[in-house]
Amino acid sequence: MSRLLLLILLVSTGLPASGQEGYRVVFAGGRSYVAGENQFSKVQAGQKIEGQTELELVGNSRVVLMDEAGRLISLGLTGRYKLDDIKTTASGDSSQFIKSVWDQYFKRQDAGYSVQEALLARSRGVSFELSIPSSSQFFGHRQIIEWPHLSAEGYEVRLINVFGEVFETINQVEPRLNLDLLQQNLVWKTEVTIQVYRIDTGQRSPLHTLNKLSPPDYEDMDRLLKREFSGDQFEVLLTKAAYFENLWLFADAQTMLHDLRKEYGKLMDDFWKNYLFRNGFSQQ
Repeated sequence: MSRLLLLILLVSTGLPASGQEGYRVVFAGGRSYVAGENQFSKVQAGQKIEGQTELELVGNSRVVLMDEAGRLISLGLTGRYKLDDIKTTASGDSSQFIKSVWDQYFKRQDAGYSVQEALLARSRGVSFELSIPSSSQFFGHRQIIEWPHLSAEGYEVRLINVFGEVFETINQVEPRLNLDLLQQNLVWKTEVTIQVYRIDTGQRSPLHTLNKLSPPDYEDMDRLLKREFSGDQFEVLLTKAAYFENLWLFADAQTMLHDLRKEYGKLMDDFWKNYLFRNGFSQQ
């Protein structure tokens, strides 16, 4: 059973209070508000909310909260929720691991560096960027690489080996590449470099290199992910993406976030933009 606790939420009048003093908002998407006495303010990811607070969700929205024990609570139905009246029933042991993931995530987010400086540092002297670092390790074999949509005529993606030779060219209409690193010409490569060309102007991205984790590191990661992140619920996948980002496995984080954006649409917009800005990946 996963140690990422999925909570059964019972919200009704007269239920005993959960006993928690406060919550951290780990995700807020759509029209979700903190309900004050005479005013409403939009729920923000990262903010802390006291137990007596009321939240109001309107239409297609979602809020994920983490209590002080590291347990996650997901709210997705239209209505008003008084947090003290949310009774949580969870199976399994404590979620200190999950709490550590989100504590580290928000610590990085609140580090206070200049987003503008980070974007300028990465974009200076280049035509356009892929939203991964110039060199990055990865865990999963399926990687979705994206870049700003600058060419109406499409793109040519070149895959380059360790000797600097182009071993495959892929034509793309959309500004993304779904790369299966288990396909025949990639499965034995420990490193692959990607460069994208604009068909309309010939401009090219910088070189971006992906390196497989070493076999011992891969095995350790595989065991941890199976232990901590079983299941495909929204909260599980979102936390897994945050975990990858904390470890600087940006290609894996981006792939997970791409899947969540595809499934949940506009609810993921703010989270995705914050990911790009926080890590200095330009989105033109």
